[in-house]
Amino acid sequence: MVEARARGSVAGPVTIPARTTASRVAVTRDRILSVARDLFAEQGFAGTSVRDIAAALGVTKAALYYHFTSKDEILDAMMTPTFERFETFARTAPGRFDDDPRQVLTDLADLIAETASAFAPFANDPSVLHHSARTRGMKDRFEEVVDTLAAAVPGPYAVLRVRCALGAVQGAVFATLRPGSACAPAQDTESDQSDPTAGTLPALVREQIVEAAMRALGGVSNR
Repeated sequence: MVEARARGSVAGPVTIPARTTASRVAVTRDRILSVARDLFAEQGFAGTSVRDIAAALGVTKAALYYHFTSKDEILDAMMTPTFERFETFARTAPGRFDDDPRQVLTDLADLIAETASAFAPFANDPSVLHHSARTRGMKDRFEEVVDTLAAAVPGPYAVLRVRCALGAVQGAVFATLRPGSACAPAQDTESDQSDPTAGTLPALVREQIVEAAMRALGGVSNR
């Protein structure tokens, strides 16, 4: 706790909660992440330096290093909440897929829609994808999920079908959410209203995406 005497006050010392300083630090971190995200989107992760981020913030590199020790740490802080959600999905999906593949694909569509803004600045940045694959092992984790889900799909092309289904969900969601996309339907009917439980995906669009993914799986149905 920090004590200070209010100007002109004859009362005792005013107690300032210690969390005031912590709150200022949190706000500063949020500001750093916001500015860094914009720079990464504009210049690429590899093309942006710590000096660039500090200059855009109007602070010294030393001040920036107080909060983050490296550019990689900034990216990790930016992406960790999203990665954790995908890791939870990857951990739980295989156990549910055999009984309810449609719901697993629906959950995936919702997850991608809800986290799309986190990935949007880096969608075409190979340096970020490489960094994520290296630090998070996301590529290996994805392969594990594909192999596990394929065990519930009949036929000799199970792995291919699972890849097509997951790819259909990912590609369709990103296409739908892209600004100005023709895939985004006009929401002028009751059936096309956004489902509040489905992120930014209109309910009818989500249904069509999942149906397309189910057809890609072939021969799989809810039990």
